[in-house]
Amino acid sequence: MNLTGKTALVTGGTSGIGRQVALTLAAQGASVVIVGRDAAKAAAIMRQQSGIDFLPADLSEMAQVRALARQFAAGHGALHYLIHSAGIHQNDRALTSDGIEYNFAANYLNKFLLTNLLRPLMPPGGRIVAVGSPYVFNPKQFFRFTGIYRDRPPLPFWSLVKSGMAVSVWTAELARCLAGSGLTINTVVPGVVRTDILQHDPWPVQLLDRLLRPFVSLSVEQGSTGPLYLATAPELARTNGRFYKNQRRGNPVPTQVPAGTYNAGLGQQLWSFSEELVGGRGAPHVG
Repeated sequence: MNLTGKTALVTGGTSGIGRQVALTLAAQGASVVIVGRDAAKAAAIMRQQSGIDFLPADLSEMAQVRALARQFAAGHGALHYLIHSAGIHQNDRALTSDGIEYNFAANYLNKFLLTNLLRPLMPPGGRIVAVGSPYVFNPKQFFRFTGIYRDRPPLPFWSLVKSGMAVSVWTAELARCLAGSGLTINTVVPGVVRTDILQHDPWPVQLLDRLLRPFVSLSVEQGSTGPLYLATAPELARTNGRFYKNQRRGNPVPTQVPAGTYNAGLGQQLWSFSEELVGGRGAPHVG
């Protein structure tokens, strides 16, 4: 596929799935901007593949997300692919400098804000791709907005689950807002991929992860097929608001999400709550 003339921004582009996505897009001719915190890793990637630039940002901090959007807009006239690949798992309860639960800010809220800020740069045909996380709960029943920055998670992975619910509800709500605009958003759950997302977990969790990886996990190359497919497949040009899951071989396939994900009332509530947390809207909520 020839992507010459296309511009992509890939968050989490210095490692894991995002790194592989960025390398592949650049190899196909796209101009790629990777976002991350590690300048040394970014430099190594840029030496490996031409056509890649780096913008540093800690995406858990909303001021840095806004600065990132300004920097990108200053250097680029258009954005064709916005790929949200950044993700973390902070096992202990922690708050950002904005007073927001860390997992929620780093895994969801930056996606909301950065997308709203960069939407004006995206021409018709532009695609937004979110890398999501699996969960098994109905967000309408389990998503409590007041608990985003006050509650201690009842279970180690609960904050990660909440941020995953938010990404899914936001995907459905943004898709509704984008209808007729020529822009699309879709989300892929990559599965268990051999990345360092559990690097901050207790050592027993990391040990179990290392023991099971060879048997149940996908390589980074396999994990990147989903975001790449959603971003560039011609047959998905008009696909909007859908959820996919990776396979070990071949393209990702559509997947079902728990009831409540497409609840418009919940989506609008999440949107308003997110605007409140980021301190103002970056782009209007239409619809």
